[in-house]
Amino acid sequence: MMPHQTDRLSYKSPPIVRSTLILHYAVALLLLTHSNEGQSQVIGQSQSIVALVGNDITLPCPVKPATDTVNEMLEWSRPDLNPRFVHVRHSGDDRLVDQNPSYKERTSVSIDGLKQGDASLTLSKVKLSDEGTYICFIPWLNTESSVQLVVDGFFTDPSDSGSTAYIIIGLVVGVLVILAVALAAWKWRQNKISKSGNCCYNPEMVIVA
Repeated sequence: MMPHQTDRLSYKSPPIVRSTLILHYAVALLLLTHSNEGQSQVIGQSQSIVALVGNDITLPCPVKPATDTVNEMLEWSRPDLNPRFVHVRHSGDDRLVDQNPSYKERTSVSIDGLKQGDASLTLSKVKLSDEGTYICFIPWLNTESSVQLVVDGFFTDPSDSGSTAYIIIGLVVGVLVILAVALAAWKWRQNKISKSGNCCYNPEMVIVA
């Protein structure tokens, strides 16, 4: 029986080996944690939102955990644009110097919402060109989320609504003018025919057989 006991004891790991394994796992865990520090936290799955041309739409960006972000830097952007900035806040104020011109005076972020951890962006008078992927990024919290905006509608760009209205009015007026001219011409012709008939008819020239 003794040889068997010797064999079993020989399979036990020496203390130094166990310590080495523990140290190895600790270092691996530390490296893994460090490598994830530079990655942004994704607030949620990328979602799609449908908006109609001319309507207002809110692009969600909830902060988790809910944190007052009024005085923090907030960046809404579209990677496919140049400049890519849609709406930027810093130190409690809107910083729209580098805002893409197509979004001028059409974006806003609720201060009350920011106080409650809601960094959603409101986009007014949606255009067909607004369709795309929007990124919400809060550097201080290292959080990021994306929203896919799909624009639907039959109408032309709201920015061209004024000129479109003038075109429609012009067409209607043109049709009415044409109808009026046609009606006047028809009446003139009828009067001419009537007068022509009266001129040619002379009762004194009637020959009695």
